[in-house]
Amino acid sequence: MWRQLHTDDLTGLPNRRACLDRLDGWLAQDPARADVGVLFLDLDGFKNVNDGYGHAAGDEVLRVTGQRLSGLAAQEPDLLPARLSGDEFALVFLGTPERGEALAGQVAALIARPITLPDGQTLTTAGSLGQMHSALTAGVTTSGLLSGADHAMYRMKRDRKAQQVPQRTPTLFD
Repeated sequence: MWRQLHTDDLTGLPNRRACLDRLDGWLAQDPARADVGVLFLDLDGFKNVNDGYGHAAGDEVLRVTGQRLSGLAAQEPDLLPARLSGDEFALVFLGTPERGEALAGQVAALIARPITLPDGQTLTTAGSLGQMHSALTAGVTTSGLLSGADHAMYRMKRDRKAQQVPQRTPTLFD
């Protein structure tokens, strides 16, 4: 039962509820000294995948993205990837904003790798990433971290050219 409530069926990643629970737990340990960050990832042009290749192809892109993020988490301590909804993912981590920058670079490289669909076609994806970190503001809450990273990601989408990998992941306060 717990697994059903905390896992995304399609990707096998933790879901929004599990992500929020982890953030709550890490922030509650010592809010004044918490070193907690969130990377918010949105796949660029995902609607075009569903419209052009079909929903089965879109599901495959989401599954492969989930596998790649799980693989990264297996190599990185204190990192939890989660599928929030649709083509939106979050990576919550312990560490500095600089660690978030390094993780963002790894994520961008992972999602840029080609994906081979079951019918043999190959797609290349890209994404927009935004970061919010507890070190950037005093008394930040779980919802503040998540929404701050989401806002930073939308600024990235708005302010950059399509398919450009960011040199620096924007934060809420950029």
